[in-house]
Amino acid sequence: GGRPARSDYLVVKTFGESKAALIEMTTYTGRKHQVRVHAAKGLQTPVVNDELYGFSTTANEAMADLAECLASTSTYESGRERFFLHAAELAIPALGVDVEAQPLPGWWDPTITALEQL
Repeated sequence: GGRPARSDYLVVKTFGESKAALIEMTTYTGRKHQVRVHAAKGLQTPVVNDELYGFSTTANEAMADLAECLASTSTYESGRERFFLHAAELAIPALGVDVEAQPLPGWWDPTITALEQL
């Protein structure tokens, strides 16, 4: 174990019978890999393409669903090496950093559309 870390999450959308989900997570402690660890180990829903934390039975089922969707979309080549992890907002008060909300990247659209068909 590492140091204590706190994250809250909200399941924004699930996709059919698959284990895939779109999750909104808020972190409070800012530990290294915190979102990735909490998604994979706490929620059993790892970040897509996360080879370090994404291997459990449930994770493999979710990854299989997502791999199939990725292969069927035109963004497969551009998205298969990337994490499907997006910072919608970022604030680091101690450094005076506050970035406004940003929409999901456009290259996610074909994959989300494909997942909605599951």
